[in-house]
Amino acid sequence: MIYSTATVNPAGEVPLTRAETWAGLVLKARDARLFLPPNLCTHCEVVQESGTHIVREATIAGQDLREIIAFEPQSKVTFFQAACPREGAIVNELFEDEHGQLQLRFYGYLGLRGKLPGGP
Repeated sequence: MIYSTATVNPAGEVPLTRAETWAGLVLKARDARLFLPPNLCTHCEVVQESGTHIVREATIAGQDLREIIAFEPQSKVTFFQAACPREGAIVNELFEDEHGQLQLRFYGYLGLRGKLPGGP
């Protein structure tokens, strides 16, 4: 499992509210190109949407993928790997730490389709 936490409002930066940070997560879900290095994502399109999720198709690092992205408003965005070399989920979660500071936690449970555990 991959796990990482980042402070949303580091010292010396203009502070973001939960709503502003949430808007950024929604934007990231809708268009990965805005959040990846230039030319890493060459296509990203929302092909279906509802009140609770979207489906997007993208080409990242030359690989086509399809993700179902579920939203828990102001709290969590989960990227389910529906059709791509990986399988599993990537989660972006907003929360307040013990000091009331807004945090963004990333974690994922991913595997490679068709590969044996512990392989190359």
